Amino acid sequence: MGRMRWGLLIGFAIGYVLGSKAGRERYEQIKRAATAAWQSDPAEKLRSEVSQKMPDALTAAMSKVEHIRHPNGDRGIPAARMPA
Repeated sequence: MGRMRWGLLIGFAIGYVLGSKAGRERYEQIKRAATAAWQSDPAEKLRSEVSQKMPDALTAAMSKVEHIRHPNGDRGIPAARMPA
C-alpha cells in the first residue's frame, strides 16, 4: 500500500477516534462555528467574487487547454474525448 493511502487511513482513524471521544456536543459546537463562518460577511463577499470571476477563469483555462500539444503531436483534445 502506498504512503499516501496509509497516511489517509491513519488520518481517518485518528479523526474517527478523536471525533467519537468528543461526542455529539462537540460536533454541534463545531457545526455552529462552521455555519457562522460560512454565513459571515467576508465569506459571502468571497463567494460572490468567485462566482463572478469563475466564467472568465473557465474560459481562459479552456483556451489554454485547446493549445496544448499532445506528445504524439496532435493539437488539443478531440471533441469526442472532452468531458460533458
